[in-house]
Amino acid sequence: MCANSSCNHLFDYMRGGKLFLFQSVPLDAGDGDFQERVHVVEHFWLCRECASSMTVVSQDGGSPTVVPLLAQREQERIEG
Repeated sequence: MCANSSCNHLFDYMRGGKLFLFQSVPLDAGDGDFQERVHVVEHFWLCRECASSMTVVSQDGGSPTVVPLLAQREQERIEG
């Protein structure tokens, strides 16, 4: 399903859409003497129509969110 909550397009093998991958902060998992670092990758997809005007971002390690593309470009310009 498209990551834009107001869109109902189903994932269709990437025909014109855009896929986003975000790796979460590593977590320590296990118990007792065995500990391992667990990395979780989340996938978000925007359909072709939504990808033309929106993007998916994760700011300061927070949960990824869908934002207007122009707003993201303006933020990148400011940060510089």
